[in-house]
Amino acid sequence: MGTAAAVAAGVADPSASSRSRPAHLLYGEWLRRERRRGEAREQLRTAHSMLEAMGMAAFAERAGRELRATGETARKRADAARHEQLTAPEAQIARLARDGLSNPEIGPRLFISAHTVQYRLRKAFAKLRINSRSQLDRVLPHEFGSDRDAH
Repeated sequence: MGTAAAVAAGVADPSASSRSRPAHLLYGEWLRRERRRGEAREQLRTAHSMLEAMGMAAFAERAGRELRATGETARKRADAARHEQLTAPEAQIARLARDGLSNPEIGPRLFISAHTVQYRLRKAFAKLRINSRSQLDRVLPHEFGSDRDAH
């Protein structure tokens, strides 16, 4: 059995779901190189979404590059999940800022200086791709917690 046939068998076998994740990518790459773009797109779309959902960014990017090579674009994960990139201190400070506290109010609650609050908030803004406190309400879901009454 050839390499492509073995990969295709892994994709077709539902009991091999953990093995099929990279198989979609490998099979899609092979199909694209065989100039079977329509079939390749289907495999690469599946691979891209599965790998991105699993947090395997490098492989998802690889699937995205292959998908773009077929003439299609790969969609990025929803921006709503950006808050997952924040460190614990950044997330806590962002929640307090979202809830309306100023840097001088946040600092004593967390036993840090207002300068440290400003630094971590600036880092959080960059990760969230926002530039003002008013945008925190939009990018931080309310189920992300509220620390206002914690202290």
